[in-house]
Amino acid sequence: LGGLIHHPDWLSLAVPSGRRARLLAVSLGYSGGVALACMIIGVLAALWLVSRKSKLGPWLRGIFLVFLPLPPYIHALVWMAAIQGVNTLLTALGLPILRLQGWGAALWVQSMSLLPLALGLALVALQSLDPSSLEAGQVLAPGLPLLVKIILPLSAPLLTSGAAFLFLLTSALSKRIRLSYWEMMKMAFPYTIVLSVVAFFALC
Repeated sequence: LGGLIHHPDWLSLAVPSGRRARLLAVSLGYSGGVALACMIIGVLAALWLVSRKSKLGPWLRGIFLVFLPLPPYIHALVWMAAIQGVNTLLTALGLPILRLQGWGAALWVQSMSLLPLALGLALVALQSLDPSSLEAGQVLAPGLPLLVKIILPLSAPLLTSGAAFLFLLTSALSKRIRLSYWEMMKMAFPYTIVLSVVAFFALC
C-alpha cells in the first residue's frame, strides 16, 4: 500500500477510469445481476418448498444438495446441449433458433449453477424464523401481507448476507480473498452431512 501511495500515478491506479472503469462497471453489474437473480428465484422456490406439508417436503428441500457439488462448467454444457436440442426442433418447425451467447446467457447459466446454493441459503433464512411470530402473523395478516410485512423483513439479514456471498463468489474479488466454488464446497460439506442426517431421521 505504501508503494502505491508513493507511485507518481497512484491516483489513476487507485481510481479506475476509461476502459478500466467500464470493465469494473460491467463486472460489478454482472455479479450483482447473478446474486439478485439467484436470491429472487431461490426465495420463491424456498417459499414453495416450506409451504409443502406432505412427507415429501424434507426430501424436496434436500434436492438442492444433489446439484450443489456440480461445477459451473457442467451447468454450461447441459444448457448448451438443451439449447441445441430445442434449436433442432425449432429448425424442423421453420422457426428462428435460440442463441445461448452474450452477457444475458452468461448471467443465466451462472445463476442456474449457483441456484442450489441460493436455495439452501434461502431455506436457512426462512427456517430460522420464530414459528410463534409466523402463527400470529397468519392470524392478523394472512396471505401476501404476511410475506411482505413479516417473513421478508425478519429474514432480510440472512437473505442479504446470502446475496453478498453470491456477489463475492462471482466477482473478481473472489480470487483475491481465495473464495472459489470448491472452497465453498469444502466449507459446506459438514453442513451437508448434518442436514442429510437430520432429514433422514425426520422421515423415519
